[in-house]
Amino acid sequence: MEPFDDQTRLIRALFAETQAYANGAWSGFLSLLRLVTQAEGASLVLDLQNQTRGWCDGSPNNSDPSSRRTLRFDRVYSQESLPASKEGVAPTRMIKVRTTDGAGLTLSVSRGMHSRDFRSADGQLLHSLAPFLGQAMVLWLDRQREGLETKISETMLAALGGGWLVLDAAGKILRLSAKLATDFQVAEGRPLKFAEPTVASAFTEAFAQAVAGEGPVAFSLKQGEMLLAQIEHDNAPAILGRLRTTPQCASISAETVAHHLGISTSEARLAILICDGHSLKAAAAILGWTEESTRTCSKSLFARMGVSGQPNLVRRILNSSIWFAST
Repeated sequence: MEPFDDQTRLIRALFAETQAYANGAWSGFLSLLRLVTQAEGASLVLDLQNQTRGWCDGSPNNSDPSSRRTLRFDRVYSQESLPASKEGVAPTRMIKVRTTDGAGLTLSVSRGMHSRDFRSADGQLLHSLAPFLGQAMVLWLDRQREGLETKISETMLAALGGGWLVLDAAGKILRLSAKLATDFQVAEGRPLKFAEPTVASAFTEAFAQAVAGEGPVAFSLKQGEMLLAQIEHDNAPAILGRLRTTPQCASISAETVAHHLGISTSEARLAILICDGHSLKAAAAILGWTEESTRTCSKSLFARMGVSGQPNLVRRILNSSIWFAST
């Protein structure tokens, strides 16, 4: 088999970058381009409507946005043909292509001031990459958006005490949500096990029923519940476990609760305890208050919150967005 030529290697490296995350993105492609063209620096600049993002390997090409805007698309520029070029400019080859929403994407290679100029083949190489540059950048930007949306969703899910994991037929964890708040340890590639004997027994029974296809099967955890159901994962039968553990209001600071609900810090401390299931008598003991002062504070709290009684207070807090305040 013949080795890949430089153009093919660069195109492969270019599309490999579409799977990269923000940190270190485009470094492999730019490093290879610099090596192939024997440049001292290779740069990629994305001029969005209200933002400019740039990546480089080696010495950066410090072209300004105004000069990049005047470049024609899909034309290879040299240092002599660049707009507002001056005598003594270092050897450069540059091309701009269209990408998402009409943004301009500029790729350039450069050498030192007294270095020899680039070959015509180097300019032709940049021109051959032009049809792929915009496509690759669109794919990369889509991946960044998807990654951000996934992170937001997973953070919100975890804040509400939710999570998921995928198990094979033997109970080994294949995948799991990034932030899984549990009272048991989980890791990909390991069996799902529970230290609590009653929970372990309930899981074994529920898992067997789910594997047998008996529909969604729920079992209780030490805190919360898990629902097991059959799915297909990587073209093979698997079990999806959807987990819900009740979040504790005590995990949120009283100051945050007070600010979010528009109540005093003392009222927030009491609200946290009520939300987590404590009676007024138990809350008084925890706070070191008298029962009379606790009842007085509760009346003030209910009035400020516009609710009557502890159940309505709990419902109001559970339905609020306060659970996302620290995420």
